[in-house]
Amino acid sequence: MIINKYQLIIFDLDGTLVHTTAEYRYFIVPYVLNKIGVSKKPSLKLIDKFWFDGDRNKTIQNNFNCDKDLFWKIFHKEDNAQQRVKYTHAYDDVKESVKKLKKLHKLLAITTGAPKWIAKIETNLIPKNDFFKITSITSTRYKAKPHPESLIGC
Repeated sequence: MIINKYQLIIFDLDGTLVHTTAEYRYFIVPYVLNKIGVSKKPSLKLIDKFWFDGDRNKTIQNNFNCDKDLFWKIFHKEDNAQQRVKYTHAYDDVKESVKKLKKLHKLLAITTGAPKWIAKIETNLIPKNDFFKITSITSTRYKAKPHPESLIGC
C-alpha cells in the first residue's frame, strides 16, 4: 500500500476536510459589492474564481471593477463567525478517515491559508486532537501558499 511510505500527512482545511457551502460565497460576495456600490451582480463563475483563485486582488480589480482595499475592508467587516459557522461543515468521511490514518500510526497536520478565526470554526468540526500541528498561515510568518514554507514548518 502506497500510504505505508508516508509518516506525515498534511491537510488543508476548506475544501479538503471541511467545506464552506457555495450558498455562503454566493451571498457574501454580492452583498459586499452592493455595499460598495457595484451595481452589476457578478456571475457565479466569477464568485467561484474569487473564492478559490490564488490572486483574489486581481479578480477584485479586473472582474468586480472596484478598489481592492475598500472591498477587503467591507468584506472583513461582513464576513464574521456568526454568519460563516452556519455554512461550514465537515465532510462526511473526515472522522473515519482520520481514525484510519491514526491506526496506521501516521502523524497528521493541517496548514491553512484561512485566518485564525476561520481556522478555529473549521477545526471545531473535525477531530482536531488527532492532529499534532495546526497552522494558520495568516497568523504566522509563513509565506502564503503555494509557497512550501508552512509544509516545511510541519
